[in-house]
Amino acid sequence: MKKYFIFSITLLAILIASCGKNKELGVNLLGNLKNENPYTGNEQLIFLDQNNDSIIFNGEGRYSEEYEYTTFNMNGYYVNEKDICSFVSSDGIYNLSISLYTHKATAAELTLKLFSNSNSSDGCNSYTNYTDIPLYENYYKTCFFIDLISITDKYYYDVFVDSSLVHYGECSTVNHAERLFYSTQYGILKIDFSNGTTWELESVSLGGK
Repeated sequence: MKKYFIFSITLLAILIASCGKNKELGVNLLGNLKNENPYTGNEQLIFLDQNNDSIIFNGEGRYSEEYEYTTFNMNGYYVNEKDICSFVSSDGIYNLSISLYTHKATAAELTLKLFSNSNSSDGCNSYTNYTDIPLYENYYKTCFFIDLISITDKYYYDVFVDSSLVHYGECSTVNHAERLFYSTQYGILKIDFSNGTTWELESVSLGGK
């Protein structure tokens, strides 16, 4: 009788502990989708503007980590993954990051963020642009892609083009990015800005950290 009582108490304790613990609902990792971002985070990116002046970005590294996303009703969690690499311009004005991440059980997303702390004539001094880049394997040959484009006298195939970059800034007069050209093989190829200026990729080489 005593042994039965001890066994019952132990079983009850296990059941109570398991009820209070969130349940793993699924694992959604990036896998081969990490190849959608061609950068290692250790490169030096050189762009040319419309005056052939260089804009140089140095890599700040790339890292990946798994994280738990708890559902809204707190009854469980998903194991997700994010993968981020970042660059900073040599003059310290611009920060650039490319992020891959999963969210709950949905498809992975690829996002580019460009931040500037440059000043404008009326006191506005920063902007941030976000754009979600369609993953190649899911959106290839859709309206987001063009077959062939020439940039700085070089030809690139299957280029993603987006003219709906989301802009966050202190006011609308800040010069901000409006259109992005991106390749899963070469990365950022071109950025058009609201004041009519443009950056075009000149070269990618090992550098940064």
